[in-house]
Amino acid sequence: MTVSNLRLPMVEILGNGVGLASVPVIRASVALPANQRGIHASRTYEAISSVINSMHGSFNGVNPASQMARNLLILHSYGTASRVVIRGQAFFLEKTPVSNADSYQLSDIILRSDASRVGGEIRVRDFIGVRVAGLTACPCAKEVIREVYGDGDRSSGLPLGTHMQRAHALVVVEGFDYAKISALVRLVRDCFSNGTVEYLKRLDEAKLVVDAIGNPRFVEDVAREIVYKIVAHFSDIPDQNILTVNVKALESIHDHDLEARIRTRFGEVRRRLDWS
Repeated sequence: MTVSNLRLPMVEILGNGVGLASVPVIRASVALPANQRGIHASRTYEAISSVINSMHGSFNGVNPASQMARNLLILHSYGTASRVVIRGQAFFLEKTPVSNADSYQLSDIILRSDASRVGGEIRVRDFIGVRVAGLTACPCAKEVIREVYGDGDRSSGLPLGTHMQRAHALVVVEGFDYAKISALVRLVRDCFSNGTVEYLKRLDEAKLVVDAIGNPRFVEDVAREIVYKIVAHFSDIPDQNILTVNVKALESIHDHDLEARIRTRFGEVRRRLDWS
């Protein structure tokens, strides 16, 4: 049984370069036994609002979904499992590539916690997700253009053109430290052909396009690069923890989109790469 689209104020949540939008959307679920007809909906609200009240409107580097999921099973004593998902938005300050001006970049932040009763204990698994935008430049079209039309004017030093598209990467990591979420967003952003930028002067725009064309990647390349960099950069995450990456490109020369998805465990990636 789920209570969805619940909005509660979190006022101003700032820290480590992250500012989360003031009204995240919360979804809370409780698994019912066969002999239970429904939940006590007011208890779900209590389980969530009590955490918000105790935090005084600020996360302070803590994942609140974890305590909310635990509270759900404490207040719903008949519940066998619970899940809380908090979706919000965060702004990150970036510099434009040439003019070095400030540009505010928006990313979606997802906090998820799954709780279950194991014997007489409540165990919680925490996940943190980010949804980040970027650009992909097509390697295939670039090679075909080279074969058909040659390398063009090499004296200009410009890379051969190709088609580009805006893409999004949704990354969910089990057991991730919320305080490092800005580092996760920037790491994912760097895995595209280039990042998108809200504010661009003309020279910034030219630099962004040229750099993207010079770093062509398929959605599959982006997904693999994200997995590799997360596992390499966050070496403290245990082998059994799950990592899910989904990259979607909004194709510019097709009516369809392209997606690549990887779901794995940190240990599996380390073994494949033969990391000790």
